[in-house]
Amino acid sequence: MENPFKKKVQKIELSENLPEIPKETVEGWKKIEVRECGEPLVPLGAFSDDDWEFYEEGKEPKYKGFTDCDTSSAYFGERGYGHKMNFLEGEVDRRVSLITHFVRKGVAEKLLAAQELLPEGYYFRFYDTYRPLSVQQALFDEQKAKFKIAHPEWDEATLDSKTQNYVSLPSPNTERGTTHPSPHSTGGAVDLTIIKMDEQGKKRLADLNKKMKKGELNKPVGLMGEAEQIKNVEEYIERQGASKKWSKEKIDQERNTWLGKYRFAILKAQIFRENCKALKMGVGFDFFGDEAGMRYFEDLAQQRELTLEEKEAQTNRRFLYQILKKVGISNYPEEWWHFMSGDNMDAANTKKPYAIYSGAPFSKENIECEEARRRPYIRALQGYDEFVGPVMGITDTPK
Repeated sequence: MENPFKKKVQKIELSENLPEIPKETVEGWKKIEVRECGEPLVPLGAFSDDDWEFYEEGKEPKYKGFTDCDTSSAYFGERGYGHKMNFLEGEVDRRVSLITHFVRKGVAEKLLAAQELLPEGYYFRFYDTYRPLSVQQALFDEQKAKFKIAHPEWDEATLDSKTQNYVSLPSPNTERGTTHPSPHSTGGAVDLTIIKMDEQGKKRLADLNKKMKKGELNKPVGLMGEAEQIKNVEEYIERQGASKKWSKEKIDQERNTWLGKYRFAILKAQIFRENCKALKMGVGFDFFGDEAGMRYFEDLAQQRELTLEEKEAQTNRRFLYQILKKVGISNYPEEWWHFMSGDNMDAANTKKPYAIYSGAPFSKENIECEEARRRPYIRALQGYDEFVGPVMGITDTPK
């Protein structure tokens, strides 16, 4: 689809001459006032180019979707099998955690602008964005338990303090009496990195886009070899048609459109998964240690000469930092992958007088999008059909 933010911009090149990452802090973030702006949560990745009716009738939405990216939903285990997460090797409950990456609309628009700053062939990979409070609580408890085993000498207060350096204490939104909602529960926090697509991937993506534009993906189930993955598309459209009182012609039109969308989303995700590699950042996502700090290699370089591998990681971190800073997205200094906009931590980092995002409610439209996103993934995992259906355990969903 045409990117509404696409315009001539000065690309930021991956170079050793990028500026040093400055020293920053989010000290005092829990004391910052929140003035909720009411922006909705919108999806990133597969199916994000659909109109999920987030906007008032008659108003043209600015956000049109963000599908030119890679998603690897860490706490859903998007690339794992059975009940194991993809690379974290922990238990995962897919009825509680989300496969879809949701962020506030304003954050999505900034990420689209950041994508335009990347050189050709470079994209973002999203690990984690919005978290329901139940997921946030599970992550906090798990990390606290790990610290308790590793440091039996720490008392409860120390354990809580150390854990919060890496996983925020779950807090409901300001309407329920707190002024410091968990950043990932606001829709303003994004865990991400930069990936590079190889030449084969570029060709595959160009060919796929041509097929989509020509309508070659809009064929009946069973004619393209992936009937198992998308065989319930027709059932989904039938339910939609009944609930919205569509005509038979409308149902047929939607069925063909959705078949194309499902195939396009599945095949595009496959290209990003198979033909992209993440830039080296020194340590991986969710590494709990000093090396995860955004300025780790900046500080290390003041003590000794960096190795070639360390210099590469330093350059890549500067690249990621500068791209996102340019569009108004700030970094949490303790984690090179954690960026934010509009939440308490961002306000503290950028010296804003107040935050604009409190705990974000998970809307009925968000649930509909999540179910659509799960369907092609789950059908590919034989034996896990029980996870298809309503998202369970989302306690902060409006009735």
